[in-house]
Amino acid sequence: MSDPPPCPPSPSDCCGNGCTPCVNDIYDQEIKLWEERQQRKLNPEENEETAKKLNENSYTDFECIDVTQVTPTTRIFRFSLGHSRALLGHSAGQHLVVRGVAGGEAVTRQLSILSSPDQRGEFALCVKLYKEGKMSQIISEWKNGTMVQCRGPFGAFKYKANSCKMLVLLAQGTGLVPFIPILEQVLGNLDEEAKVTLIYSASSWEEVLCQEEINEFCGFWNFSCKIFVGDQQAVNLCRVPQREVLWTRMGEEEVKELCKSLETDSKFLVCGSKQYMKDICDILTISCGYDAQQIERF
Repeated sequence: MSDPPPCPPSPSDCCGNGCTPCVNDIYDQEIKLWEERQQRKLNPEENEETAKKLNENSYTDFECIDVTQVTPTTRIFRFSLGHSRALLGHSAGQHLVVRGVAGGEAVTRQLSILSSPDQRGEFALCVKLYKEGKMSQIISEWKNGTMVQCRGPFGAFKYKANSCKMLVLLAQGTGLVPFIPILEQVLGNLDEEAKVTLIYSASSWEEVLCQEEINEFCGFWNFSCKIFVGDQQAVNLCRVPQREVLWTRMGEEEVKELCKSLETDSKFLVCGSKQYMKDICDILTISCGYDAQQIERF
């Protein structure tokens, strides 16, 4: 693979909310890593291959072993860890920085990890592809056998059992991805007493991700789910206990109505587009009176 210098982020790429890591931090890291790679090329004797494992400060090549189209715009990619007993080494809710090259330009993107921390032998990324996206053009070419450069994991969220009475996860689109392993961890803990609510927004029913996983979560006594479908094109669905599908876009009134039934010490996890997260956080803090410390953005 060619190794051009990284492409700097545009001013609009930074949301200004102190993300960890920020796109500007990632760019600074990418420049440093690129300079180190160029130096190693000048000193081959220092360029010995070390054990391949995930690292925050250097890229590891992982082989793509499966590609599944799960919605018209979204694919799940699975990667080998090189050994059937190997673990990726991440925590639930974390993400990777993935690097690719297109048109002689190095491009990076942060991708949430779909697989659980105890998944052995492989890991999965769920990615929405955009027609005009530089990284999407690269990712659309991934197939079995493609070697993909990843580093990480990143993300500060750590699950702590019984840290609140109500855990509310608000997701838009592929913002659901980091919540799947979190939900597996929370609901799989028999000592967890908190009630868990997933509020998920999708543009259409065919774009709803992880439907089987969500339906399985609905089998737990402390889980409930509301799915808002934005295009309002209702389809016939099998009834699933503790799952409610609403054929409308979620707005401020819907969030405020939800908050009426919540405990005061509820904790909120929010993941989606920059605008979605800003809107949800503003509603929770300004309209509903929750403290910003109760909200974690992904």
